[in-house]
Amino acid sequence: MTSKNTLIIGTRGSALALAQADMVCAALSLRYPELDVRREIIHTIGDRRTDVPLADVARVSGMVDKGIFIKELETALRDGRIDVAVHSLKDVPSELASGFTLAAVLPRAAVEDVLITKEPDWNGSGTLATGSVRRRLMARTYWGSGLRFENLRGNVPTRLGKLVEQPGWDAVILARAGLERLGLYAPETLVEGRKLYMRSLPVEVFIPAVGQGIVGMECRSSDRETEEMLKGINDPEACGTGFSGAFGCELFYACGCLRPSGWGGTCFAGRVLCSGQGRAFCRCGARRPESP
Repeated sequence: MTSKNTLIIGTRGSALALAQADMVCAALSLRYPELDVRREIIHTIGDRRTDVPLADVARVSGMVDKGIFIKELETALRDGRIDVAVHSLKDVPSELASGFTLAAVLPRAAVEDVLITKEPDWNGSGTLATGSVRRRLMARTYWGSGLRFENLRGNVPTRLGKLVEQPGWDAVILARAGLERLGLYAPETLVEGRKLYMRSLPVEVFIPAVGQGIVGMECRSSDRETEEMLKGINDPEACGTGFSGAFGCELFYACGCLRPSGWGGTCFAGRVLCSGQGRAFCRCGARRPESP
């Protein structure tokens, strides 16, 4: 048993972030029954700046791309206000800031993207709302150039509500993992009295974001005791197929919120077999893209 009696978990304040933090708290409490696990809500610039497209938040805020959802959590870590920062791994940059380490991940959830529509037989004609450049490119590849796009930001319930409220919107795309963790994934669901329809999209076309479906735990590199505790709840399979090779590929391709990148992998005979797509929808192994 560790000598620590209390561990403070930092998390963003959305319903999904809180659900994922609760998953971490539950795993720690099960592994270390005598540990007092507490939760601290921290709001990030990515949560506050919903007035601009996701790809523009880093630019207008003067921050590193993809750091928009973790910077304040890392500040709290550095200041000692929290011991662990819980992240959706797809929001974490491929290179962490100096002084921090990604110590552990929970078992990976479903990796698929989910199409949510107002009509059960929607075929890609009309308007799709998404703030993801990856999803936009894949959707245009899948449904054709006639598809129109609207920007969409906010937490999962907010996005579903906006689909219902906007008469000109036909569909949105969200991650299945988030929907399932909130108990919202179903073939049919009611949102504000309006029936919506959900179906998973083929991963061969809609390749998931790097780390999609994985909850990651970050701590200070100097805090060896906390790091060892987190390793006690680490899932090695998610660690292997979920981000190790993928982060290396993302680093090589310099991907982030500004580029449409995705990654998929399976374990076979102890090795990770990977497929990925980077800028310009190129397969991994193609030449490194130019800087924008």
